[in-house]
Amino acid sequence: MCERLLAEGLITNLSRFPDHPSSHYEWTKQLERTEDYAQNLSADWIIHCDADEVRLSPWPTVTLLDGIKFVDSLGYSAIDFTVLNFFFTDCVAYDHEFKPANFVEFDFGRHSSYLWQIKAWKNLGVKVNLSASGGHSVEFPNRRVYPFKFLTKHYPLRSERQANLKVFRNRIPRLSIERQEKGWHQHYDVLQFAKSVEPWCSFELYPFDQHIFELEFVVESLSGIGIEQDSVYSVSKRTLVQTNLFLAKEFQKCTDQIKNLEQGVADLIHSRQAAEKAATALRASTSWRITEPLRRVAYTWKKCTERIAGLCRRL
Repeated sequence: MCERLLAEGLITNLSRFPDHPSSHYEWTKQLERTEDYAQNLSADWIIHCDADEVRLSPWPTVTLLDGIKFVDSLGYSAIDFTVLNFFFTDCVAYDHEFKPANFVEFDFGRHSSYLWQIKAWKNLGVKVNLSASGGHSVEFPNRRVYPFKFLTKHYPLRSERQANLKVFRNRIPRLSIERQEKGWHQHYDVLQFAKSVEPWCSFELYPFDQHIFELEFVVESLSGIGIEQDSVYSVSKRTLVQTNLFLAKEFQKCTDQIKNLEQGVADLIHSRQAAEKAATALRASTSWRITEPLRRVAYTWKKCTERIAGLCRRL
């Protein structure tokens, strides 16, 4: 698709990073590559934008380009974004061709990583830092962030097939290194015990109507205030139910194993007590007292034999 866009003149440059597929998701290196690439661009403004994102100005009748020009004219050098996550439902998904217009139900990005999205900046000819924040907040000297947020329409999970490939093949198995070293990518933790990503129900999401959105969510959209934060990645209720059922079964298995282990420990204690009782009775018996001198002679003979053998080895 990118090669087609390049051939049609819709993009001016195309490069792949890394040069070959990697077994690990190397987000830090990708961000460092973006920092180097951005430094060499001649553009006035730069946006760090993923393929599943659409950037918009906060004013419906103003294009993104004109919105950025307005922010620039006021002397600001960076723009923050409010994230709207559009998910697939029973009624809306795509199999072959993705059309954003078909996705009309959303939820705000509630994970902490979504509430800080300074991803557009003025090109001041200096190298910026994206990697320190995991790509969520560009850093450079004398940064001035426009106080009103722009919008990001985000389409991370667009169908059951795409969602399961992304989560269980391309993300969770490849995140372990950066997760351990940097503590990143923890928003996928809620899905690691799920068997699949299930569709959202309409009642879980907000219907997106541009006019209603402008009236009802103006504060959340422009400032992020009022968006309730969540520590986990957005998942459908059905996915959570499926995960909870799986965890309940695993919990029951662990409970049964603990009971078996406890019974095993109790049996061992009982056996030990029985053995100690038998040993006490043996030591108190007449035969034990009679044979005690013989046991002492045998023990002394064994020690002498070992000492003589040791002397012989030295000689």
